[in-house]
Amino acid sequence: MGPDEANDIAQPGSGWRRWLVRALLVLLALILSGLAYVWTTRDRIAGDLIDDALAESGVEARYDIASIGPRRQIIENVVIGDPAAPDLTIGRVVAVVGYGFGAPSIDRIELTNPRLFGSLRGGKLSFGALDPLIFAESEEPQALPSIDVTIAGGGARIETDYGPVGAFFEGAGRIDDGFAGKLAVTAPGAGVEGCSAAVATAYGEVAMEDGAPRFTGPVRLRQVACNGASVDRIDIAAQLGADADLAKLDASLDVMARGLGSGGGSARELSGTARLSLGSDALVLEHDLTARGVATDYAQFGSLGADGSLRSARGLTQSSWNAQITGEGVAIGTGAQEALADARAAGAGTLAEALLAKLERNLVPATRAAELEGSVVWRQSDTAQSIVIPEARLYSTEGETLLALSRFSWRPGMEGNGEGALSGNFLTG
Repeated sequence: MGPDEANDIAQPGSGWRRWLVRALLVLLALILSGLAYVWTTRDRIAGDLIDDALAESGVEARYDIASIGPRRQIIENVVIGDPAAPDLTIGRVVAVVGYGFGAPSIDRIELTNPRLFGSLRGGKLSFGALDPLIFAESEEPQALPSIDVTIAGGGARIETDYGPVGAFFEGAGRIDDGFAGKLAVTAPGAGVEGCSAAVATAYGEVAMEDGAPRFTGPVRLRQVACNGASVDRIDIAAQLGADADLAKLDASLDVMARGLGSGGGSARELSGTARLSLGSDALVLEHDLTARGVATDYAQFGSLGADGSLRSARGLTQSSWNAQITGEGVAIGTGAQEALADARAAGAGTLAEALLAKLERNLVPATRAAELEGSVVWRQSDTAQSIVIPEARLYSTEGETLLALSRFSWRPGMEGNGEGALSGNFLTG
């Protein structure tokens, strides 16, 4: 037995230790070789990761790789769409990469100076090359990705049938829950068919809460024209929210409007509160609004208030409005006086002539600063509509009842259904 063999017997297990050391050295060499390969080919690996992420969404992009590290990958000059008229540009993108047992994943994205371009034509919204990503059909429930995003100096421009819409935005947080930032929007000439505003702006805070977007801030409209009516300016303190799939919109609004006018009258200002809930086939609007300096052909009001609600259902084909009406500084207008005179002349020789003559004598001189209280119900469907005044009273400044209505209703004739019907009770002082 030689000395080496004696030594191996004297130290059992020393052989496998040598093999273990050798194996570890080989493994370490392989790891170092692999790391060296990864480092020398890091640009291609990063490019593959970015390209794979874009390819999954059906989007092609041009970009420059600025820096690649184990955790942070930076690309610049990102262009999606036609370089001459891009759909999205981003000055700088920082992707924070996470490594696990599976493939690498992007844990956080930082965007600097992103610019989004789109169009809204004929009711169709498009962002060009981004449409496969934004409007992709999926059997999975619609949801935002659970990824942290930081946006600095973001902007957007949407071309519409009524002019461009521009936006500025910035913020940070997990995009599906916890994102918070600021949004500013300006839209000269914004509107829909029949209605437009010379200037429309909004500025406020935006947030994502459990997949649902929120907006809080002022909305301002100037020189609004809508189907023959006009408003010089509207200022709204708005709180807007939607559910995660954007199927329902809720809004809480504090409203101040000035310079209101239409073919039937005008008002110096309108102020109050409103709460709106809008779904796919239903609408609920609760309001408490007061108009001041109201003038019509039939009456003038120092103030005229309406506290009630509007409800529509079945795709907005059925609607009803219920409100309590109050008025101060009420005066009968020339249009009402002429209508009374015409009605009295038409009823010559009947009991109506005497009643209307009494109404003219007593009502018109007394209503210089009268007060009004009452309720009104309006209902409308595809085939009929009606206006009902369950009860209303007009008081003089001394508290005397000048005119009282009860169970008063007007059902205008619909097309092909005659001239309508008027019924109810009235009492004059």
